[in-house]
Amino acid sequence: MYAIVNINGIQTRITPDEVISVPRLTGEPGKKLTFDQLLLVGDGDRIAVGQPYVKGASVTVEVLEHLRGPKLRIFNSSGVASIDAAAGIVTS
Repeated sequence: MYAIVNINGIQTRITPDEVISVPRLTGEPGKKLTFDQLLLVGDGDRIAVGQPYVKGASVTVEVLEHLRGPKLRIFNSSGVASIDAAAGIVTS
């Protein structure tokens, strides 16, 4: 059995007892959350496709932990100034 569920605007394929990583998920660790925006539910040969969501279907998940990724360094540079310097423009 599997399902395609919309979690925070991201479509994620999930199966029972699977651990997934989802960004920006609210809830404390150990808390159970329910998502009812299932786009597709597959069980063997049967597939239920929602328009846009499957009616009466929901998924209950448990928040295990919150993770933080590595710190990102962002640099901005002006491409126009370096092009002018390379071109040798002289201002008087």
